[in-house]
Amino acid sequence: MLYAALTLLAVLLVAGVLKRLGAKAVYSTALLLSVLLPLVANFGLGQNYFYNLFPGMHDGGLRISNRVAYFIIGDGLWTQALFRIAFERSVWITLSLIVAYAATKIAESKTERSKSPSRLTRYQ
Repeated sequence: MLYAALTLLAVLLVAGVLKRLGAKAVYSTALLLSVLLPLVANFGLGQNYFYNLFPGMHDGGLRISNRVAYFIIGDGLWTQALFRIAFERSVWITLSLIVAYAATKIAESKTERSKSPSRLTRYQ
């Protein structure tokens, strides 16, 4: 939960800075950042989940294998199911953000085209 809150805060800060600087594609750029940060979470959670699938490869107990996964999952009752659920949720969140990014990019390009003068009116 803390990771999600910090990611949202980072995206909002980037959007605010871009808007203040007068960037054209503020929302799609901020959403691109919101896709990249959960991708880091996907790699960390996926590595942690698959590391714990094979307890014979390490000391046999469940453990968090990287700092990203520990930052997201935290201390608690670690189970294989918890690791799998965290990884699956992260994947679905990332996929939905990719769809939102694509929709925002399309919407921004349409509004940008509607603001620019038509090529036909330039030559008349």
